[in-house]
Amino acid sequence: MRLITAAYHMPRSLLEFTRAMPEVSLIPHPVFPERVKLENWWTYPGTAALIATEFNKFLLAWTRHGVEFLFLGKRPRNRSSESRKSPTNQAAN
Repeated sequence: MRLITAAYHMPRSLLEFTRAMPEVSLIPHPVFPERVKLENWWTYPGTAALIATEFNKFLLAWTRHGVEFLFLGKRPRNRSSESRKSPTNQAAN
């Protein structure tokens, strides 16, 4: 599945989608919104706030997944052997 989102949002998106759908192969396709100034981003209050907020959201999601694993034993579901088969092999079965 192609995952299209803003570049600053991609790390958290990949984390969340991989956790929610581990059997799906993700292809990241970042886009770069014009309003987000990546060069000297720290000099633009709006961009700095956006990146800081997104980084905090990423850390919270990463921590949440770690806590689920450590304390609740929730692991990402492994890809089943069926999902690894090519469409040709699945049709034969």
